Amino acid sequence: MKVEIAIDCTPEELRRFLGLPDVSGLNRRFEEAVEKVAGEAMPGADEVAKWMRAWMGQAGEAQNAMAAWVKMFQAGAKGGDG
Repeated sequence: MKVEIAIDCTPEELRRFLGLPDVSGLNRRFEEAVEKVAGEAMPGADEVAKWMRAWMGQAGEAQNAMAAWVKMFQAGAKGGDG
């Protein structure tokens, strides 16, 4: 014997029907906390620019630095030393 039951309801309606607690407020606070922590951990554009200048400066002149970046990305794409 095979029995199929189709229930057409929203997640909110099903939650209420099953008697589950409404955790939307808790979810909202959790999302806000995650966004705050992520925002504090992410560097600003000025910080990224400072890192790029430091990395580019280590490679020498701008042309040499760009060539070094290209070589590094090509090596990564090939999965080896280049």
